[in-house]
Amino acid sequence: MPSFRYNNEKAIAAVLYISKKVDGIRFHKLFKILYFAELKHLAKYGRPIVGDQYAAMEDGPVPSTIYDFLKQAGNIFRASKFKAFFDVSVLRTVQPKTEPDMDQFSETDIVCLDQSIEENKKLSWAELKAKSHDFAWTKAWSKRKGKKEDMSVDDIIKVSGASEEIKEYMAQVDRYNAYKVA
Repeated sequence: MPSFRYNNEKAIAAVLYISKKVDGIRFHKLFKILYFAELKHLAKYGRPIVGDQYAAMEDGPVPSTIYDFLKQAGNIFRASKFKAFFDVSVLRTVQPKTEPDMDQFSETDIVCLDQSIEENKKLSWAELKAKSHDFAWTKAWSKRKGKKEDMSVDDIIKVSGASEEIKEYMAQVDRYNAYKVA
């Protein structure tokens, strides 16, 4: 199974980027837009954008580390470095407080983010939930037994529709332990 390295600076930039493009975005829509952008990028270029681990939660895939830092940003009783980047309401609406660091992204990252934003920004909660309950989510959700269950990277790659050539590329990169999020 390939492993991806999570990039925190890029994750912050991605959340800022998406929340700038979709005013008043809530966690659920933000997480699904990012998930679908990651799938697109995996299929076309053999790497994720951010590299976060996705958990199968009731309403679909959730990027675990991003979820944690947004909860920290919204906690009024706790200091957090993430409060410099985001205002997070009680309703889990994310408002950016700064511009995203565009140097964190490749051109292909931006293309996939923009495509996912355009395809998903107008979908309802129920539509996003149904769309994201794919094979990777379903398999992890069925194993959870009342606790959080991480989605398999292999299953996410399958869902992405990556070609055999892209899958072989990811396997080679993983074998040589040279994988880095661009």
